[in-house]
This record gives sequence, C-alpha cells and structure tokens, in this order.
Amino acid sequence: MIQKIGGGTTRTIRVGEEDLSVRMNIFSLGFGIIQEPLRHAGKILTRNVDADYWQIVENIYYAYRQTEHILYRYGINFYRGEKNLLEDLRETALRLNLRSLGIDNGSRERRVQEQLDGLVARFTEPLVHARKQTKDEAREQISAVLGTRNLPAVRARTVAARRRLLERFDEVLHIEPHILARQRGLWILIKLSELRFETLHRYVAELLKHDGFKPLYGHRRRLMVATRLESLAQELEAIDFEPHQSMCALTIADLRAARDILRRSKLTGGDWQALRTHLLCCQIATILKRKQIALERVIVSVMRNLLRGSPLRPLMIKRAIRGILEPFRHMSDEKLRVSVINEFTKRLRDALSLLDSRSPDAPERLYKQLKEASLLL
Repeated sequence: MIQKIGGGTTRTIRVGEEDLSVRMNIFSLGFGIIQEPLRHAGKILTRNVDADYWQIVENIYYAYRQTEHILYRYGINFYRGEKNLLEDLRETALRLNLRSLGIDNGSRERRVQEQLDGLVARFTEPLVHARKQTKDEAREQISAVLGTRNLPAVRARTVAARRRLLERFDEVLHIEPHILARQRGLWILIKLSELRFETLHRYVAELLKHDGFKPLYGHRRRLMVATRLESLAQELEAIDFEPHQSMCALTIADLRAARDILRRSKLTGGDWQALRTHLLCCQIATILKRKQIALERVIVSVMRNLLRGSPLRPLMIKRAIRGILEPFRHMSDEKLRVSVINEFTKRLRDALSLLDSRSPDAPERLYKQLKEASLLL
C-alpha cells in the first residue's frame, strides 16, 4: 500500500448528520483528509477551535487560506525558513530523473533515492512552532500598554479592560499553536505535492524533447524509464487531497499505460505514437497544475491585501496572470478526459478586466474570480 503524504490513521468522524471516513492526525496534527463518502473525497476536515466544531473545507489551498484568515485576526505570522531545504529537495528529485535517463553519471539511483527520502524526512520533521513570547511576557506587555493611571474611575475601567484582554489573550495562546501547526502541516503538504508535479513535468519534458525518443531505442533503457514512470505514478498516488487528487488519478493512468508500452520487447509504430500521446497527456496535466500553483500565489497575495485593507498592485497582478495565460495560447486539452482550458482562460481574462475597473467592489470580485478559476483545475 502507498504511504500517503503526512501519514495518519483512518477514523470515522460524524459531521452534522453524516459519518465521514477521514485520514486524521496528518503529521500528528489535528486535521484530516476525507476519504469517504466520494462526494467529499479529497476535501480537508479542520476543527474550528473557537467554536469547537468540524468544518469541511473544499481543498488544501482553501484550508491554508483559512489559517491565514484566523492568524491575521490574532496578529500572528507564520515564518517560513525552509527555502534552502526545498531547493535541495528539488535538485535531488531532478537528479533522480537524469539518472534513469542515463544522462547523469553520478550516484546510483538507489543512493539518490535515499538522499531524497532523507531530505523529505528533514523537511517534515520540525512541525512544532516555537512561540517568541511566554504568557508572562505577554501579560507584562499588555499591562504596560494599558498603563496605571491613578484616577479611581479610570483605574476601575482599566482593571476591567485588562481582565478582558488577559482572558482573550489566554484564548489566543490556546488557539495560536494549533493554528500555526495546522498551517505548517498544510504548507508542507502543498510543497511536497508541488515538488512531485515539478519532478514529473521535467521528466516528461526530457523524454518528449528527444527526436523520435532516441534514448528509448534500447530495451534495457526502456525498462529503466518504465521503472521511473512507475515510481512517479506511486508518488502521485500519495497525493489524496484536492485540488490535485482528481487530476493525479488521470495522470497515473497515463503514466502506467506508457510504462506498459515501454516494457514490451519490441515496439511498433503504433506503440510509439500511443506512448507519445500518454506522455503528452501527462505534460498537459502538469502544466495545468503548475499554472494552478502560480495562480494560488496570486490569490494569496490578493487575499492579504484585502485582509489588511491595502490597495492591490494591479501591474504586478496583471503580469502574473498574463504569465499564467501564456502557455495556453497554443495549447489544446482535447487529449485530456476533461476539457478545462477554455473556461479557465476566460475567467482569467475576466479577472484582468476587473483590474481596470474603478468599482469599489472590484477587488472582492477579482478575488472571487481567481478562486473560481483555480477550482477548474
């Protein structure tokens, strides 16, 4: 059985009138990914810590944005210090690609795979956020801010205000580590899934760029590539959350169809054409996913502006959206089982027009349009 990203255990949790089968305690944290019923499969189950009830969240990006909303309310920021480690992960994954193609003459595949596994373990380990303030320090700060003037009426009001603030701060201190830990867990799920898409995209691009699949003429080399395709399929199987699970299932089918073709001792002209078709489907799927990832970064940027009440940066957003649109000018998704490109690009063009609008509700409408575009993928 394929180990899902983040591990966890399956539990039955009742939400409203419905029993859900959920992979809970991902990274040993208090959120989960719904497995059944199918209409909720891949959605995220989170706990509303304030009101103490379960929430079904549409996908991993929605769940991450939810934590941003909550933490913004409490004035807390999540600092990400893993940029270098992510780069190591990416480079090691790409070396594994090159080894299977016989392009890189360095370490054996097994050794590179061990290095990659070790980096993933390091990346997922530090899931406990260390707070900079102790409760006592926080109490002292609040007291200092409120001051201690001596007029009786003012002092009475100050005491009451201090008491209310301290009670609320105690609540925040209880909520903060839960939400920060959840945010970090969600972020790691997002980053590890994005790494898998990037690795697959580059590998398929490497295969398709060679005229006539020259590296695959030898049967031994074909078997090595078939093994790598199966490995990539298994990595996608570890992604059981939306908005990626549905596309992953289709891409896994294409990867394994290509794998089976490569395992044949002799390939006909029809076999080579079928192989190219399956790999093209994988390439289109990974392009869609990579563009969704880029779009989600734009969405988070717009969301933060809206939360802070600060003006949008139209030029930067336009440049990002146009960059997302660029590959689709000459791309067709007719080979995919589900066509999405036309509707996706239409919504992004509508979003571009909203950036030129002077309507006071244009930023909110832009945010909604971008989220709807992302959901299509």
